[in-house]
Amino acid sequence: CAPATLNIVSGTLQVTNLVNNAVINNASTIAVGELNNNSHEHDGAEQNVINNNGTIQGIKNITAIIKNCVENHKRIIFNGDGYSKEWEEEAEKRGLLNLKSTVDALPLLKTEENVALFERHGVFNRAEIDSRVDIILENYAKTVHIEALTLMDMMNRDVIPAITAYVSSLCEAVNNKNLIRADASVEYELITRLSAANKEIFTLTSDLKAAVASAERSSNIFEKASEYRNIILKIMADIRKYADSAECVVPREAWPYPSYGDLLFKI
Repeated sequence: CAPATLNIVSGTLQVTNLVNNAVINNASTIAVGELNNNSHEHDGAEQNVINNNGTIQGIKNITAIIKNCVENHKRIIFNGDGYSKEWEEEAEKRGLLNLKSTVDALPLLKTEENVALFERHGVFNRAEIDSRVDIILENYAKTVHIEALTLMDMMNRDVIPAITAYVSSLCEAVNNKNLIRADASVEYELITRLSAANKEIFTLTSDLKAAVASAERSSNIFEKASEYRNIILKIMADIRKYADSAECVVPREAWPYPSYGDLLFKI
């Protein structure tokens, strides 16, 4: 089957554009500035090695500058599959950070090293960095909050009743088969599996409601975003797992949402 019920649980949220755009737009300025700083460390390298427009001017020892950059930063170079477990393990050996979420990564913008870098090149000052980190974290928390509320509504109003209704029809089928002494083992198996899944969905949805209420009581935006990332998204993923397993055995006409196949080929 191709479950489409809970595609709302994104996990990866595109809420970092405020910082990403600024960093990307200023990357060339930062790189040029850092290369100029680097060049001053080498004998024979003239001042103002690279102009603001990016042209090279009077470099006597550019090979030494490039060599120094590679030696200092080659640990970030990996020519294999950057999405593989192999690279995760290798990056850890090299002492590189593995920041898997927005909430994990954002606090590093506030480190003294990064603040100094942005200030040195006129990209952001400390107050601007602090405000942007807070805005992104607030965006993150609000986005997951909306997804969590939507998921609770989907489960309570649509999915749980749909599973309950189908299990009820299966029970009627069992009674009818028992009257004629026909085998009802398939129906019994479906009733058992769906009832167990429905119970988990109901319990997890209640847990999700409590977790959201707990996160919303937090006055610290980083702590709130961390709760949404580490607790609430996990509960949402667990709900999806059980809802998807139920969708695979509930007839199309009994399920309240279209499948991926319906969305791709029937709309």
